[in-house]
Amino acid sequence: MIKGVMFFIKERNDFIGVDKALFKRIKNHLGDCYRPSDDELIYLYCETHDFYKRLLKELSKDSLTVQRNRDGKVNYIKNPLAIELTKTIQILNNLLKSLGLTAQQRNRGKLSRTIGGEARVEEISFEDF
Repeated sequence: MIKGVMFFIKERNDFIGVDKALFKRIKNHLGDCYRPSDDELIYLYCETHDFYKRLLKELSKDSLTVQRNRDGKVNYIKNPLAIELTKTIQILNNLLKSLGLTAQQRNRGKLSRTIGGEARVEEISFEDF
């Protein structure tokens, strides 16, 4: 079983279909707090970020509302792509939060990481530099 998991993680390190520059930038930004298990979260972030960029491009072609004819009436509804874009942004934010890279976590001077549903906070001392 463990060998299968290790193989899966090794497969993800091949960067297949992932923005390599973004992957490396996030990995480097984690610095000393980086763990090999973070690769999967970084990979998911890169994939989701690519999806976000494609959604944004498609949404820029249309308006935020779309016209729908139902029972002879013309209704304007929120563009479904805008709804998906909002969900995607939330997913990206949650992935950054799991990695401890949100603006709020940086502003506190702490690096907070969620591991197994349990938040662990590490103080970052700038006097040590």
